[in-house]
Amino acid sequence: MDLRRIFSSWTAGLGLTSTTRDAQDDDQYDVYPVHMLDDTEGTRNYMVGQTLVFNDVLDAERLHDSLSRLLEIGDWRKFGGRIRFKDGGRLEIHSPKYYNAERPAVFFTHDVSSFEISIKDHDLARELPKPTQEPSIQRGADDFRSFAARTDIPTNIEDMVQRSLPLLSLHITSFNDATLVGLAWPHILMDAVGIKALLTSWSRVLCGEDEMVPAVLGAHNDVLYDMTDETDHNFEVRQESFFVKNSLNGLGLIIFIIRHLWTVIWYHGFEKRTIYLPKSKILQIQESTRLEAAEAAKIKAQESCFISEADILMAWAAEKVIMAEAQSKPVTIMAAVNVRFRLSSVTEKITVNHGGVYLQNMVLACFACLPTALRPVSCGAIALECRRLFTQQTTEEEMLKLLRVLRKMRDAGKEAKMPLCGQSDALLILWNDLSKIDLLSAANFSAAVLTQNKSIRTGSNAPGTMEYHHLQRLKPNYWVANTFTVLGKDHHGGCWIMGLLSPKVWERFHRDFQ
Repeated sequence: MDLRRIFSSWTAGLGLTSTTRDAQDDDQYDVYPVHMLDDTEGTRNYMVGQTLVFNDVLDAERLHDSLSRLLEIGDWRKFGGRIRFKDGGRLEIHSPKYYNAERPAVFFTHDVSSFEISIKDHDLARELPKPTQEPSIQRGADDFRSFAARTDIPTNIEDMVQRSLPLLSLHITSFNDATLVGLAWPHILMDAVGIKALLTSWSRVLCGEDEMVPAVLGAHNDVLYDMTDETDHNFEVRQESFFVKNSLNGLGLIIFIIRHLWTVIWYHGFEKRTIYLPKSKILQIQESTRLEAAEAAKIKAQESCFISEADILMAWAAEKVIMAEAQSKPVTIMAAVNVRFRLSSVTEKITVNHGGVYLQNMVLACFACLPTALRPVSCGAIALECRRLFTQQTTEEEMLKLLRVLRKMRDAGKEAKMPLCGQSDALLILWNDLSKIDLLSAANFSAAVLTQNKSIRTGSNAPGTMEYHHLQRLKPNYWVANTFTVLGKDHHGGCWIMGLLSPKVWERFHRDFQ
């Protein structure tokens, strides 16, 4: 087994066997390619579930019908397809030219078993995370798996191929005063920006605004692959990629993998929970971290001590993991970066196409390799160093060089694997901040509201909008740890963070909150 699969992203799993695709009739299906960053070991092994919480009674049939109608518009049809294996083992998507009862656009189920009761009286649903006045640690997304999708939904690509199921699953749970909307899909389909585009466009169709649905860009051609064509005179590589120069390989990589696996086994029982930080706590963290950053910049004689809110939150969370370690060791923070926001050629194409959307994975990673010299740990020093390193790695030139490395892997018939950078004895922390995407505001299902329930409306959200949401992996990966996903801010200005951490790290958070 290629050990790097475990760290190709924090979505990587244990591997799958390939099967040969069935022949399809070209008269019945439109065929869409699966792009470079979509068809990886990590995305293949990741079935995503999202649960959207609405404190209104919604019309499930209207939601289903409008989502199905969306998937009949232009290249949104890709989302109504079925996964197939190509002869070489890679994937492609076959979308029926006409949807019907035998070949629906969406795998739809509706649970009405609790429709006669309040969500507050349901044994599990009443435990869904809620905003609190003080910082709190609440149950994790995995505890609520039953609301994301029906129990028999496939959790791997092979099952989806064999059962020829639609890519999207819609599972709605109705109460007499609330509605839970569960979506599930294979990660090969899209990243979080794609999720937002889906929810926003679905809302427009629901409201009868089909003409406002944006065009899907790059459905048949991978913009990330094409922009790194060496025959293009506009593409020039002046220096070796940072990620190639600093990647772990050979013995160093083997040592890193063994150490990480030992940590996971030794601290068996990593727990997924959800952190809520009220606005007052966020402001407190920001104030103290900025003071520390100013002091750290002064010591290093740095001209700028600027750090963003995202830098501060990451440093604050990383500090808890670092301080929970009994022994001092170097730290590697691996943070997701969406190249949509880093490549001018992508943003230009979106502008030219009047706000069209790329429904594909465009997420790479950057690394902050922190030495043991940072102890005693200062959140400000961590934030400042992360800011410096991430700024260097996420320039357009560096992102293009990395994409070129990945393209060469794919052209050679290999998987486009994200390199892993850092020291072989480093503690790895995985960070994915979705705040900028603001998924909470993406859906407006007001046109499907049957009954408003003001008695359970704890936020300032308008009718038909989400009160809360979370994402999860339908089949948990037990080989990752020290993982954070920032869902973003709520309607009160507080922040939701999901964590997969060891008991000793959770204890550090408890201590901080007390």
